[in-house]
Amino acid sequence: MTFTKVAVVGGLALLAVVCWLAVSGLGVAREGLISFFALVLLVGGGNLLSGRAGSRGRRGTTAVRDPAAIEPGGGPGDGMDVAHDDEPAR
Repeated sequence: MTFTKVAVVGGLALLAVVCWLAVSGLGVAREGLISFFALVLLVGGGNLLSGRAGSRGRRGTTAVRDPAAIEPGGGPGDGMDVAHDDEPAR
């Protein structure tokens, strides 16, 4: 948790320095900022359109496996956890 806070503060400080350099007239910093914000906008927009919410889901819950869907004699993760309404393999 502390490392995350340090990383966020360091990243914001680096972004502030790059913004200052871009305003001062450094062309490389300006191009880098434009590219960075374009990538953030495109990735964020793509995730928004596809419905992906990242590690924190919209419902805030994790998927719960239905115990009734596991066949008798098989445990979770051994390939025997098949739902009862599935068609048999041919």
